[in-house]
Amino acid sequence: MSPVLPRCRPRWTAFGPRLTLAVLCLLPACAPAGPPGVFTATLVKVLDGDSFVVRGPGGKVEVRLQGVDCPERDQPYGAEARQFTRDFLTGRRLAVEGLGLDDYGRLLAKVGAKDRDLALDLVRAGLAWHYKRYSSDRDLESAERGARRAKRGLWADPRPVPPWKWRKTHQKPPRGR
Repeated sequence: MSPVLPRCRPRWTAFGPRLTLAVLCLLPACAPAGPPGVFTATLVKVLDGDSFVVRGPGGKVEVRLQGVDCPERDQPYGAEARQFTRDFLTGRRLAVEGLGLDDYGRLLAKVGAKDRDLALDLVRAGLAWHYKRYSSDRDLESAERGARRAKRGLWADPRPVPPWKWRKTHQKPPRGR
């Protein structure tokens, strides 16, 4: 019988770094048989362009795409990024490669379907930034350069505002409150 993947909840980080570290150490051991940290899943709900909920062998898991940052929902191109992600994930068997947890307890992951990489496709379409602060992926870097040159998606705007800057000026109440 395959081991069960733990449910990822933002409240885990509230218990401090020791619990978070323990969970991170256990993640690879909790994934089903196959390559470490890889499991198959189906879409439950798209939250925005770079985060969504999937159902895996152990139940529902909130996922945050590794290496990219999509515009926020209320930001230009946010709705387009969310729809792109919904279209990519709906009705497909997804390969989810868990890489760790973010500060909100979401599973940081690479997600693919039918030999396609969601993060790479979002960047190529001009619907996400390569999040260089957390990723040195050369494919994402190259895809962003190509989208910028072709002025695809958000790059059609002469001065697009990155989501990490948008969030600072458009603060929302903390999650879960």
